[in-house]
Amino acid sequence: MVEPDASPRGDRTVGSARGARSGRWCRLLGALVLGGLVASCGDERPLEERIDHLALGDAEFDGGNYEQALFHARSAWDRETPDPEVAYLAARTSLALERHRDAIEFVEAGLTADVSSGLRADLEWAQGRAYAALYYELQREADWGAASAALERATRDGRHRVDAACMLAILQGMGGHRDDARLLKFGRMVLELEPQGEYADRVRALFEAQGVKP
Repeated sequence: MVEPDASPRGDRTVGSARGARSGRWCRLLGALVLGGLVASCGDERPLEERIDHLALGDAEFDGGNYEQALFHARSAWDRETPDPEVAYLAARTSLALERHRDAIEFVEAGLTADVSSGLRADLEWAQGRAYAALYYELQREADWGAASAALERATRDGRHRVDAACMLAILQGMGGHRDDARLLKFGRMVLELEPQGEYADRVRALFEAQGVKP
């Protein structure tokens, strides 16, 4: 069986990390204001603290300090109702710490809020990654199905399309789930999105191992 790459940072994000973070702060602020969470000047400090924790958590994650990143995510989480940006940070940090059930819970909470299609796809990528890891560990068919469904949705939008497609290709060779048509579908998607590099090399190796012609 092919072991899935457990790193939540194995994807290729479009644009700079700094630009992505800046966009997240703007979306978070807009979501909180539109959601009525900033009702008066008296609410501004909690909002600032929440944004500060999210920024610090993102920086800690980028530095590989996952426990600290999760601390800041939980600090932001506790101050208001579940927010999808906080859920995304908490979920990917939980993945890095191999706390897969926690990652799933954060995603499920984040998806209860109004969320853009891109951020929804990012959350579903984290959910799919977590279920794939649980399947590899426990061999439960329900986890394989949940991983496949979430990752396929994540191929449509967001920052993790290549990683999601690569994981879907890998899933076709796990357990008794060989499906050459789906391997070709998602492998070709990887090669279309990123013709060269780690993902492309891995897909080509899968094609060769399965005797499938791209």
